[in-house]
Amino acid sequence: MTPAATPFARRVAGVFVTRLLQFASTIAVAFLLARLLGPEGRGAYSLVLLLPSTLFALAQLGLPSAVTYFAGSGRSMRSLVVIAVASTVALTALLVPVALAVLPALEEGVFQAAPADLLRLALLALPIQLGASLFGSILWGRQLVRRYTLILAAQSIGSLVMVIVLVGMAGLGVFGALLGYLLVTGASAAAVILTVRRSGLAEEAEPVQRPPARPRELLGYGLRLYPASLTTFLSYRSDLFLLGLLLGDAGAIGLYTLAVSLAEIVFHVPDAIATILYPRVAGAQREEADRIAPSISRFSLLVTILAAAALIPTAIVAVLVILPDFAGSIDPFLVLVPGTIALSVSKVVSGYVSGLGRPLPVGIIAIVALVANIVLNLVLIPPLGITGAALASLISYGAHALMMSAVASRLAHTSMGAFLLPGRAEAGLLVGRLRDLARGVRAGAARAGR
Repeated sequence: MTPAATPFARRVAGVFVTRLLQFASTIAVAFLLARLLGPEGRGAYSLVLLLPSTLFALAQLGLPSAVTYFAGSGRSMRSLVVIAVASTVALTALLVPVALAVLPALEEGVFQAAPADLLRLALLALPIQLGASLFGSILWGRQLVRRYTLILAAQSIGSLVMVIVLVGMAGLGVFGALLGYLLVTGASAAAVILTVRRSGLAEEAEPVQRPPARPRELLGYGLRLYPASLTTFLSYRSDLFLLGLLLGDAGAIGLYTLAVSLAEIVFHVPDAIATILYPRVAGAQREEADRIAPSISRFSLLVTILAAAALIPTAIVAVLVILPDFAGSIDPFLVLVPGTIALSVSKVVSGYVSGLGRPLPVGIIAIVALVANIVLNLVLIPPLGITGAALASLISYGAHALMMSAVASRLAHTSMGAFLLPGRAEAGLLVGRLRDLARGVRAGAARAGR
C-alpha cells in the first residue's frame, strides 16, 4: 500500500489543507500588520510576543510532546486532562511572578525597544499557550485531527478579523494587535479544552478501561525531550534576542521579523507531516516506523522545495509593491529560505526519532545547533545586521538537519540519502496527490452546482 492510500496520508492531507488556510491567513496578517504598524511598530509587536513565547518554552518541560506520546500510546484521557490542568496552573503561578520581578532588568537590554506596559499585558498569554498546547497535544495523540484542525483554521481566520477590526478600523496600533492575539488565542484554547472534554466523555463510555498516565512518567519522558524543545525554540528566536540586545532598533527588528514570517511559510508542509508522524510512530511497530519515515522525509523535502521556489518571487514582488518600506526584508528573507528548507527535514526526522522514544539524541543535537547559532549571531550581527542574523540561522539550521539525518539513518538502518534525496517515487506521489485534490475540488463544485 502506498503512502497516498493510507489513513495516515489522508490525515496529513487534512492537516495540510488546514495549513494552507493558515498560510493564507498568516500571510494576510503579516502583510496587514506590516502595512498598518510600519517597521517600528511591527518590531515592537514582535518583541512583546517574544516574552510570553519564551516563558512558554521555559515552562513546558517537554510536557506537550510527552502528552502526545502517551495519548498516542493509549493512556486514559481523564488522567491526561488532570495532568494538563495541574501543569498549566502550577507553571503559570510559578513563572509569572518571576517574570514580573526580572522585567525591569530585561527592559534595559533585550526588550529596550518594546513598550513596557504591553510587556506586562502580554503575560496573560502564558496560561493560554500552556493550556492550548497541552490539551491540543491530547487531540494530536488520539489522532483527532479533523476536530483540532478546524479549530486552528478558525483561529487563523479570527486573527485576520481582529487585525482588521482592532488595528485597521479602530487604530489601536500595537496594543490592538496584542489584544486581538489574546482574544483569539483564548477563544481557541477554550474550544480545544471543550473538544477534549467531549472526547473524554465518549471515551469513558467505552467498555475497555485504558491505563492512566502517571505524572512522574510524563515528566520523566518530557524532561528527556525538554532540552531539545527548549533549545530548538531558542535557536529559532535567539536572533531576535540578540538583535534586541545588540541593535535595540525596533525598525530593524520589524524588517527582520517580516523576513522570518515570509520564510517560515514553507513550514506548513513539514509541520503537517511531523505533527501526525510523531504519534503514528509512537503507536506503530518498529519495522513500520523505520519503513515510512525515510519516504515521508523525502516527500516532505520535495514539496517544501517546490513551495519555496514558488514563494520566493511571489514574496519579493509582494513586498516591493505592497510594502515598499519593508524592502530591507528581502535580503535576509532570501538567506533564510534555504535554512527553512533544511529545517523541514529536521522537523520530520525529529518526529521519527522522538516517536521511537529516543529524545536524548534530539536534545543533544538541538543544544549543539543552539550554541552554534548564538556564536554565529554574535559574530555576524555587528558587521552585517539583520542579514548576519539570517546567515547565522541558515548555517545552524543546515547543521541541525544533517546531524538529525545521520542519527535517523542509523536508527532506520539505511543511508542518509534515504531521508534527503527525493526521487521519482516522491514526484509520482506528489502528482497523484495533486490529481486527487483536483478531483475532490471538481466533485465538490459539481455537488454545489446541483
